[in-house]
Amino acid sequence: MMEALKVLVKNGWSGKLLGVLPTFFDEQTSESRDTMKELQEHFGSSLLDPIHRATILREAPAEGKLVYELDPQHRATHEYYALSEYLIKYS
Repeated sequence: MMEALKVLVKNGWSGKLLGVLPTFFDEQTSESRDTMKELQEHFGSSLLDPIHRATILREAPAEGKLVYELDPQHRATHEYYALSEYLIKYS
């Protein structure tokens, strides 16, 4: 990811980084925990809350529905809602 940002800047990108969004996060695996730690070290306060790995995130598009249509109380629904609130607030 860092390389992609370097390429963008090198090619004249003048945008603003709103944050870094970890996805497919699974707190039960050491790989996910290690990745989050590394991202925190590199991006600090720019690191957004992760979107956890969830079956509903595969089921919703397969059924042609939004996550909140399948389960408004699911953790993934709340995580994406929080992300949309953040994007509205800071973009």
